[in-house]
Amino acid sequence: MAVSALRKWAGEAPAPIFVAAGEEMRDRVELLFNDGRLVRAASPRHAAIFLIAGRMRLEDREDLRRLHDQMPHPRVTLLWEAEVGEAA
Repeated sequence: MAVSALRKWAGEAPAPIFVAAGEEMRDRVELLFNDGRLVRAASPRHAAIFLIAGRMRLEDREDLRRLHDQMPHPRVTLLWEAEVGEAA
């Protein structure tokens, strides 16, 4: 019974997302936060999801890796029309 209650509460809780958005994706990313199930995390340490949206500069690859590593476990990284040179 307790497990099913936790699943229900977790399913209703907003997902904190930290976003790295390329210039062409900023408007599209803002539309995501119109959905009440998603909230913008203040920092990677407060996020459960790291969203990399759009084309990123190759020079940003190490910064993206560092941001990812700051996130607590369990964590998810999503690429949305993302391109970061070689695989990040």
